Amino acid sequence: PAPTMTTTELKPTILVVEDEVGIARMIQVLLEARGFSTVVCHAGDEAIRRIADTAVDLVLLDVMMPGMDGYEVCRRLKADEQWRHIPVIMLTAKDTTRDLVRGLETGADDYITKPFNTEELIARIQVFLRIRGMSLELVRRNRELHSLNAVALAVSGSLRPEAILDGALAGITDSLGLAAALIHLVEPATGCLELRAWRGLGQSSREALRSLAPGSGWAWDALERDEPVVVPDAAQVPGLEVGAGGPPQPLGVIPLRFQDRRLGVFSVLGQRGQQFSREDAGLLASVGRQVSIALENSHLYTETRRKALEFEALYQVSRAMASTLDLQNILTQISETVSSLLQA
Repeated sequence: PAPTMTTTELKPTILVVEDEVGIARMIQVLLEARGFSTVVCHAGDEAIRRIADTAVDLVLLDVMMPGMDGYEVCRRLKADEQWRHIPVIMLTAKDTTRDLVRGLETGADDYITKPFNTEELIARIQVFLRIRGMSLELVRRNRELHSLNAVALAVSGSLRPEAILDGALAGITDSLGLAAALIHLVEPATGCLELRAWRGLGQSSREALRSLAPGSGWAWDALERDEPVVVPDAAQVPGLEVGAGGPPQPLGVIPLRFQDRRLGVFSVLGQRGQQFSREDAGLLASVGRQVSIALENSHLYTETRRKALEFEALYQVSRAMASTLDLQNILTQISETVSSLLQA
C-alpha cells in the first residue's frame, strides 16, 4: 500500500562563507554542535555556485575574501528573487561605522565583528531563522489561499460536472506548478473509477488509466482509506509513464467524498524533485473537499431539474386528460406533451 502523506523535520542549513579554513572549521563545529546543518565554502564565487544547487536557510558571510568579497556576494544574493529572502549575517574584523553601513546597504540583515561571542552569534542566528520561518509561513498561507480561491472560483462558476473538474485541475496545477493532474469518478453502473478530466497526461497514459477496477492500485487505496495518500516515486505507478532514474516525481491522491458517498479521487503528479509536505497535503485535501461539494451541488441540481421535468410532465398530462372526454384527443395530447417535454 502507498504510504500516507508525511513530512520530516529537517535541520536548518547554514552556508558558512569564510576564506580562513581554521575559522570556517571552528564555526562549522560550533553550529553542528547546536543542531544546525552546515555547508562550508572559502570563496565568494564558490558561495554563489553552492547556493544555486543547495537549499540553505541562512548565510554567514565573511567580508574580506580574495576575488569576490562578501559585499559583492551579498549584493548578488539580494538582487536575485530566488535568494533574496535568505538572511545574511556578515562577519568581519572591521568595526567602523562606514563598513557597517556599507554591509547593510548591500542588503545584509545583520553585521557581527570578529572576534564574536559564541552565544551572541547563536542567538542572532536563531532570531533570523525564526523570522524567516514566519515569512515563509506567510508566503505559504498566501499561496494556499490563492490556490483555494482559484479553485473555488473555478468550481463555483458552473453546475456542469465537466466544467467543475476542468476548473479544479486548472486551479491546482497552476498554483502548485504540478506536472499533471487527473480526476476519476466512480461510475455507479460498473463500480469502476472512470477518468473524467486530466491535465498533462499523454495519450497512452489516458488510455491506461481510463477505467480502474474496484480494489486495484493507488487510486482505490486512497478512496478506501478515505485520506490523502502519497507515492514518493510515481515511476512505481503503472500507467503514468514516469521514467525511472533522476529525481523522483511524487504522486498525491486525494479521495473525493460527500458524507457517506464515494465520488472518486483527485490525483496530482509533482515535478521531478518536488516533495509534498504536510501543508501541501492539507491544501490538496481542502481542494478535494471543495470539488466534492461542487460535484454534490451539481448532482442535486440535476436531480432537482429532473424531478421538475417529471412534475411538469405529470401536470401537462393531467391537464390534457381533464380537457376532453374524447379518447383520441386525450391520447393525441398525451403523446404531444410527452414528446415535447422529453424531446422525443
